[in-house]
Amino acid sequence: MAEGREWMYNRISRTSGNLNLEFVDGVNHFLDFAFTIAQRNGESMVKCPCTKCKLRKYFDRGIIRTHLCKNGFREKYYIWDCHGEERPINPIIYRGYTPINVDSFESATTIDKCDEPNHVLGCTQMVREVMYPFSIGTANDENDFNTFGLDDDEETRFETNETQNPNKNAEEFYKLLKDASTPLYDGCTSHTRLSVVAELLSVKSQYNMSDACYDKVASIVERIVPGDNNLPNNFYQSKKMIHGLGLPYFKIDACENNCMLFDGNDKDLMYCKVCGVCRYEEGSIDRGGKRKPPSKKVLRYLPITERLKRMYMSSKTSEFMTWHMRGASGGGSTISHPCQSEAWKHVDQTFPDFATESRNVRLGLCTDGFNPNSDFSNPYSIWPMFIAVYNLPPELCMKEPYIFMAMLIPGPRSPGRNIDVFLRPLIDELNMIWNVGVETWDAFRKQNFVLRACLIWTISDFPAYGMLSGWSTHGRLACPYCLGEGVAQQLKFGKKPCWWGCHRRFLRAQHGFRRDSQSWGVFGVERRRPCPIVSGAEILRDIESISFPPFGLQYDNLRADGFGRTHNWIKRSIFWDLPYWKDLLVRHNLDVMHIEKNCFDNVFNTVMNVKGRTKDNSNSRRDMELMSIRKELHLYQRNMITYQPKASYVLDKPNVVNICNWLKEEVKLPDGYSSNIGHCVNTTNNTFYSMKSHDCHVFMQRLLPIALRGYLRSPLWIAISEFCKFFRIICAKQLCVADIEKLQDAIAVTLCKLEKVFPPSFFDSMEHLTVHLPWELKTCGPVQYRWMYPFERLMKKLKEKAKNKQFLEGSIVEKFWVHEVALFCEHYFDDNLGTRINPHVRNEVGANMLVIGEASNDFELLSIFKHPVRNFSRVNNRVLTNEELHHVHSYVLFNTPEVQQYITHFENLTRQSSPRLNDSDVDKHRMTHFATWFELMVKDSPQNFTSQLIELSEWPKNKEIEIGRKPTFLDFAEKWVLDDTSTNEPVPTSFAGYMVAYRQRMEEAYGPDRTKHPAFDSHMWKEITGDPKKGRWVGVPAQLSHPELFQPSKPLEDTYRLLSGRIVEMEAEIETMGVGMAELKAQNETMRLENIEQRTSFTTAMSNIWAILINMGVANPNMINHQFLPGGSSSNQCPPSLLAQRKYNPLPSIGQHQQPRSFGQLLEMNYTQAHLFDQPSPFAV
Repeated sequence: MAEGREWMYNRISRTSGNLNLEFVDGVNHFLDFAFTIAQRNGESMVKCPCTKCKLRKYFDRGIIRTHLCKNGFREKYYIWDCHGEERPINPIIYRGYTPINVDSFESATTIDKCDEPNHVLGCTQMVREVMYPFSIGTANDENDFNTFGLDDDEETRFETNETQNPNKNAEEFYKLLKDASTPLYDGCTSHTRLSVVAELLSVKSQYNMSDACYDKVASIVERIVPGDNNLPNNFYQSKKMIHGLGLPYFKIDACENNCMLFDGNDKDLMYCKVCGVCRYEEGSIDRGGKRKPPSKKVLRYLPITERLKRMYMSSKTSEFMTWHMRGASGGGSTISHPCQSEAWKHVDQTFPDFATESRNVRLGLCTDGFNPNSDFSNPYSIWPMFIAVYNLPPELCMKEPYIFMAMLIPGPRSPGRNIDVFLRPLIDELNMIWNVGVETWDAFRKQNFVLRACLIWTISDFPAYGMLSGWSTHGRLACPYCLGEGVAQQLKFGKKPCWWGCHRRFLRAQHGFRRDSQSWGVFGVERRRPCPIVSGAEILRDIESISFPPFGLQYDNLRADGFGRTHNWIKRSIFWDLPYWKDLLVRHNLDVMHIEKNCFDNVFNTVMNVKGRTKDNSNSRRDMELMSIRKELHLYQRNMITYQPKASYVLDKPNVVNICNWLKEEVKLPDGYSSNIGHCVNTTNNTFYSMKSHDCHVFMQRLLPIALRGYLRSPLWIAISEFCKFFRIICAKQLCVADIEKLQDAIAVTLCKLEKVFPPSFFDSMEHLTVHLPWELKTCGPVQYRWMYPFERLMKKLKEKAKNKQFLEGSIVEKFWVHEVALFCEHYFDDNLGTRINPHVRNEVGANMLVIGEASNDFELLSIFKHPVRNFSRVNNRVLTNEELHHVHSYVLFNTPEVQQYITHFENLTRQSSPRLNDSDVDKHRMTHFATWFELMVKDSPQNFTSQLIELSEWPKNKEIEIGRKPTFLDFAEKWVLDDTSTNEPVPTSFAGYMVAYRQRMEEAYGPDRTKHPAFDSHMWKEITGDPKKGRWVGVPAQLSHPELFQPSKPLEDTYRLLSGRIVEMEAEIETMGVGMAELKAQNETMRLENIEQRTSFTTAMSNIWAILINMGVANPNMINHQFLPGGSSSNQCPPSLLAQRKYNPLPSIGQHQQPRSFGQLLEMNYTQAHLFDQPSPFAV
């Protein structure tokens, strides 16, 4: 028994049978010490060390005192390390240990931690959180907490005062703890040995430094620091020092023919049990058994259990692991995270024991192959397996630090259907962590619990989809949702399967396309129902009845009976070994990233007639002739020469040139929005090259409808625009459940529209898969958690880490191990360091900032003027127009937090005065009139506002300002203002925090004819005033058709006063007109005879009523009575057909010179384009 604390185990007096007074005093000393440490850490409860609680539960002081007096201390708890007491370096110096004087404890601490930098304290905390459980144990066994991993014999030797050395885990823990507290050099208080090494490794991982470069940097730093420093001078020593922070990975030999793994009971085999091939390199020598010869193929496996445990053991991440239970709330009407989806809820309902523990983890698996060689002439395919954790909040989920690499399948060839051989260790671990679980320490709740995990789905491109699921994605039965019912037709001349004519079955039963036998030729009338969704249990039952060939390269060409005719199964997937796999709603996800890119390529290459990539070629024309459709496109011969008629979906050569020039020279997008698509355009031969998936993503959803507008026939352009908008909807970060339910019918209609125009060869498997995306969207949630973008970026980084070309797989895994450790260390760095965990904002101003102003003692700057900004290029001085000043003034007001309450008040007043206005109309009203309203309100009651707000509300006095030649980026903007005008000088306009400069004159962009301006093609605009030569355009909304209020000569405040009064009058008129059309017409005639001015007001109000009803979709534009329109007789009124055209086709055909030249105009066109889908389009969501 250790001297000095014998009282801990001398609770009952042998003479009286009561509690010893020494024990009671000792308990009070222990509680004083424990709660003093807890209060310093901001905690109110500590672990109870009694024999029943065993340091597993937290209680307050009174309960712990009662437990200790009743039950006593647990065994061998001589050092109170679980309550903040420091252990000695040698764990075997308990003898003679005396109680700590609690009164002098505050002054007896060895290190004043308040003086240490945050990252130094973070390193010590990191070591304790990572190594502490390995050193002292966290299991329920009562002897685990105080033995440092020692077995029973070692404990016996310890009690007999036999000197011992720490075990491996304890020795590594103390070594790291010492490095975390050892200063870099004598007298250094800002850095320790471990903190510097962790920062250097973080830089090496982030910027992909080679080992030689790291050695050079470390040697330079070693020479710079003064005195005898403790910094390792090379990468090997640094890696050896932080080895204890890393997580393990194993190497498993595999057969070179992908037949089996030499693991488990087979780990000592020399030859493969299936093909008989030796596992080792030919000609290698055993060397007397001292060292194994090199293996032909090695699988690197990184267990996921330890990585999941670390996410709970770290105080930096453990709190976020239960966000899905604490922070997810959608109300059932929206979906923004997988935890709100049907698939997640179905797992909770099917396995309630799993859902009871909120800390259980949902995982997703992703795989794809990549070539690590920069020389693509040398094919080599490596397949990593990534694991994504879905318990995290949206801002952390699918981010690089929280994606694990579970294994690296070696090359040089793709594993194909034999990928199941390499997945065996992962499936075994997933079964273990589901059935048994693993005990884990929760640093946030300070509890031990049994961690379980569930793999809810996989993510992959379409070829890898077949490898994981076992359903081949090639041939006429490639669709994994239609299964045997969705049979495509094999094109005779195209030599490929196509799904042309297969989408009418997904329409509603009464849709007219089902009966359109003329457009679909031999397919006739469509009477089939949509393909049903087959459950996992039914699929598994069908698979069990099929006999598959064994794994191995020599069996890859063998197929099961009925393959390609009744089914497309090539194997029984290993994922069916998971006990919950058959109960999942979605097991394998379709990758929207690759589907969208392939759909874009088909549309764009066919419309632009790109040679070698278009789907419209001579073979497709022969297939159409064979199917007896579109006779006008059939090939014909003249003078022994075969001619191919021009199709309506192919652009003329001049239009192709215009689009290429527009993309190359005129399209300008905000910083960070996308890459420069103009770099992908070759204007010499008008071709496109090197367009990445994200380039196609932006082009498809934003630019393609604008680029093709005016060049294609209206029905085809509308169909393509609907196709683009479909991808915009499914790629939204927050989904509306009501909108998703409309997408299934909408995409089927759109595909049928495209089928009536494009050739059958256009419709490959990618176009067909879009019909199944809405169901996956509704079942699984947003595509941001199920597409390949984050994993493709991570694979690009893995490719950069392949430094050793002779041992590619080993080089990648070793670098990834360092990458993993560096990312974990970055959680504990100071926030000012700027790491991947806590990155600095792009375009940060830094030291060379522009000082906007300085605050004095009697004047405090508004928050908007406290942000530093940075100038781009040189500036020019010029005088701004009133309209430009209005935009600048509004921009400042909208981005000033002190004004937000008045903006909210203004919006509420707007909604109260005009309840029928939607959010978009309210935003426009705010952008146009808030600045003037705020100025008038401040002038009316200046006593209620500070001097800063009074000055801010006033109209800018000095119109001469400096305008940069390049767009100026400001980091404080949070809202955007859409500029509806374009002048001959730059107009500062903001979007998503950016100042975008309009440089082009109005007539240069759209011509002198105001009807070609896209902002005025909409039905929302009725009249135009102003001088186009001066670049002044003022649009008058149709709902407020009073040109006299919008004269440019009128002061803005006078205009607003007149307009405000007129709005009140019109609202009163509209409210009193709840009568029938006959009465309204009679009243109109009466007012015409009595007072022409009253009649003008009345007819204007009537036109406003009709505009509102038409916009709501209630009234038919053809029913408009011309007498209700202002201006006199019906002869000089806008014809109903023209008004209908403005409503249902607000974007007429225009030439290439009307293409947008800035992002503001591009958004304007996208907004106008949205009106296209109000009535006739199925995308009216």
